[in-house]
Amino acid sequence: MKHPKPSAIRALRDRHALTQEAFGLLVHSAARTVEDWEGGRRAMHPGLWELVQLKLKDKPRRKAGA
Repeated sequence: MKHPKPSAIRALRDRHALTQEAFGLLVHSAARTVEDWEGGRRAMHPGLWELVQLKLKDKPRRKAGA
């Protein structure tokens, strides 16, 4: 498995209406780290990518403004 692209990380987070802080909490990382992943300054570990995908799989999507 390879590192996810920054755009894929952002797309997943947006799809689930999560802030960078909330996304980071799912994988025990700081919001700044998520910002760095999305900005391409750091590569997200493939294991964390798999973990966040598994955690979000069964969660319903929140509606915007909810």
